[in-house]
Amino acid sequence: MNENKVALKEISSVDLQTQGKFRWSQPDRYKSLLSNNKTAIIPQGSALSYVANSFSNDSLTINMKRFDRILFFDTTQKKITVEAGITLNKLYFFLNKYNLFLPIQPGYPGITIGGCIAANIHGKNQYNEGLFENCIEEILLFHPKHGELIISKQQNQEIFDLTIGGFGLTGIIIWAKLRLSLLEENSVNITHEPVDSLYDTATKLQKLSSSYAFLYSWNDLSPNSKYKGRGFIVKGLFTNSPKNKFLLIPEKDLFYPMKFNLFTKQTISIINQIYYFLNSNKTEKVPLYEALFPFVKKRSYYSLFGKTGFWEYQVLIPHNYAEEFCDLFSKLACQNKASISLATCKIFRGSQKYLNFNGEGIVFTFDFLANPSSLELMRQLDKKLSDFNGIINLNKDSRINHETVSLIYPEFELFHKRLRQFDPQRFFQSDFSKRLKL
Repeated sequence: MNENKVALKEISSVDLQTQGKFRWSQPDRYKSLLSNNKTAIIPQGSALSYVANSFSNDSLTINMKRFDRILFFDTTQKKITVEAGITLNKLYFFLNKYNLFLPIQPGYPGITIGGCIAANIHGKNQYNEGLFENCIEEILLFHPKHGELIISKQQNQEIFDLTIGGFGLTGIIIWAKLRLSLLEENSVNITHEPVDSLYDTATKLQKLSSSYAFLYSWNDLSPNSKYKGRGFIVKGLFTNSPKNKFLLIPEKDLFYPMKFNLFTKQTISIINQIYYFLNSNKTEKVPLYEALFPFVKKRSYYSLFGKTGFWEYQVLIPHNYAEEFCDLFSKLACQNKASISLATCKIFRGSQKYLNFNGEGIVFTFDFLANPSSLELMRQLDKKLSDFNGIINLNKDSRINHETVSLIYPEFELFHKRLRQFDPQRFFQSDFSKRLKL
């Protein structure tokens, strides 16, 4: 790596719980990217992760945003090969001209393909679509010791499995060959079905899980709601619209924290009450872009936490423990007088492997104000998770430690062992990996 290109750069996790100045480089040539490094490095996409998995005091961050080309495209086979730094936004608009799209995408278009692979993200209906790995045909991975490796389910499968949802710890993803889906409609019919509580949401989602292309909930767990979780289920089906206008938003326009926190216990309750009454029985037809990337219109949400940021707690609970978990959460939230700005639910199915956030059950997501009562509530929930056979999404939680992860992830030690076998010198390290002792 050309040291002339290395600079100290201000970087933070999206939740703002980890931030500072870190050594950073943004190469624009393969010669620079693939040159051997004797120091620890870690790849970075758009730096839109909730946790610090692309920087560290002891590592050089390699930003991949300049590697964003389309290398190969086959409309007949519905396959595309792209460099890891390409964003979902750029890829969406290219594919839209050919009536194709990626069926599994997170909620914001500025995220890179490399980031989607490293986190093995889910989309708007994991029950029907699975995780991002279902879109991946093969990957070109670079590691200073092993060189360039083609990895897939047929070739170097063990390294492939370590890389998908491996948080960038196996090497630098150079490019990925992806499977696409035919885009037969350009819009989505969205309807909101009211629900009375968090558990009511979970039971209704199970019944609806196979009937909709988009399926998730919004629940009010603000202090004045008594933490019961009334809200609505967002149901979406593909449709056509004669006027399909795209909402063009600059990719960098996402997080601009305010100088002070506008979210308080009082304001959260008021904001959520207004939001519920405006949306609880809403029906609308929206462009596909807006349905895939709902945070484009709601990106000011993160700014309302101010410079103190927030905590996100996302857990997967098996169906048979859902009611018990909802009761426990409501009880602990009341006891701790938690300040919860947002709660959502989704249905998941699949098999959990290594550090991937996957399995059979209900996914509950909670956004907390970053204060001691929120931290205490999450600690109490951590202690109970093993009783529910639940797991935490490691890509969303900046404070979870090695001890908790090793208890709730059955294959954590196996991932640790095989990662060390592949990379005994640990060329790739981040604040995230050090926190989990990887």
